[in-house]
Amino acid sequence: MSCYNPGVMDQLAKIVGSAARVKIMRLFLFSDGDAYSSADVAKRSRVTKQIAQKELQILHKAEFLDKKQMVFEEETKTKTGKISIRRKKALGYSLNRKTPLVVPLKNLLIDVGLIKGKDLIKRFAKAGRIKVLVLAGVFLDEQESMADLMIVGDNINKAKVEKSIQEVESEIGKELRYAIFDTIEFKYRLEMYDKLVRNIFDFPHDLLIDKLKINYKR
Repeated sequence: MSCYNPGVMDQLAKIVGSAARVKIMRLFLFSDGDAYSSADVAKRSRVTKQIAQKELQILHKAEFLDKKQMVFEEETKTKTGKISIRRKKALGYSLNRKTPLVVPLKNLLIDVGLIKGKDLIKRFAKAGRIKVLVLAGVFLDEQESMADLMIVGDNINKAKVEKSIQEVESEIGKELRYAIFDTIEFKYRLEMYDKLVRNIFDFPHDLLIDKLKINYKR
């Protein structure tokens, strides 16, 4: 029998509130305990630094996040193109695993099915003549899959695909593993039982677009 817990309800009321907050919460729920600075959170969630700082303070106050002073490594490129690594101290935020809301919030917020289907087809429609669009991995809660998304087509604009993928990543709070193939290369890989292609089709997957009438046999 469940019972009313006013402390948990008050905590939930403080947490849920904005689209930016949902993005940030998903980031930490998917992060497996990783810590991020406010600048990292802003970049990964595609929100401004001001919004990130505001939401992080709210989530920490609601005991959803822990925070402590940490040392982060920051990569910068010099004028000559060399990569320079700089260490700096900043507040680091990580998921508070002791909060009783972790499990229910995972069930509530990590429902990436909310952004699949017709919405994803629409997002990638301007990237080129897509003949196959496959969802796998994180979209179907399948940890063993080697990729989350596979796109096959002709004259695919990879820059547009990557931009759409970054938008999806910011919404679900997780980096996506994806593959892009032209039609000829994909058919060759399919015939040769390529490891990546085989893995995607062997595990649970969702064919959103299949203009090639794929006939895959395990």
